[in-house]
Amino acid sequence: MSRGLEMSAVIITRDDAERVSKLVRHLTTLVQDVVVLVDDRSGPEVSEALEGVDGVRFESFTFEGFGHAKRRVVALARYDWIFSMDADEWPDAECESALAGVDLASPGIYKLRRLNHYCGRPIRGCGWYPDYVIRVFHRGVANFSEDIVHESVKPLDGKLEPKAIGGHILHYSFNGSDQLLQKLIQYTSLYAENYNGKPKSVPVILLRTLVAFIKFYILKKGICFGRDGFIISLMNAGGVFHKHWRAAEIIRERK
Repeated sequence: MSRGLEMSAVIITRDDAERVSKLVRHLTTLVQDVVVLVDDRSGPEVSEALEGVDGVRFESFTFEGFGHAKRRVVALARYDWIFSMDADEWPDAECESALAGVDLASPGIYKLRRLNHYCGRPIRGCGWYPDYVIRVFHRGVANFSEDIVHESVKPLDGKLEPKAIGGHILHYSFNGSDQLLQKLIQYTSLYAENYNGKPKSVPVILLRTLVAFIKFYILKKGICFGRDGFIISLMNAGGVFHKHWRAAEIIRERK
């Protein structure tokens, strides 16, 4: 009897041994192949946690950007159908049922809602929901972009539209403002390092930051989530500020 869907679940991770080992063990009950790409800056705990887990393959890689890493792990997959997850995510029961209903005989692209959590609390505001992400696709018709940061799955012909399926990807990324700030700096710094345009002026940066805060806190209903909504909206706006400010600094350093 076959075990799970003829599909490969793929993950990239840096450290996070406890969560990634728990996730891959669960994914082996859903699909027949699980592949993990481990950032070579990780400690030995990740490899130790993955060794001996039946149905899981893993290898180390040197980080050169998120797009490059995601494309690499997709290439390592045994099956053409891909289910992409992050180590801090979990498929809910409805998602698993929807996954089982995918027509594997017809190559396509599927998107799901991601429900982001902050300090364990689901956030349906601040621009965080509904956060549709393409996580199920046939690599013959789609693959990850090569973007250094904010990579996404793109159809190879540029025309194929993703279909929505039920359920949620539960995202447990942030347990406090310190983690939110660390992620902000990581992503915006990568953006700034690869920015090739002209530096934005101080008034423009400040205006964009203010507009971003109003957007996330008021228009995207961050105000409905109390202190959590305020800090998320503030950090989102801070990301806008930092990516443009740091880009201007790097351009000046290169002269």
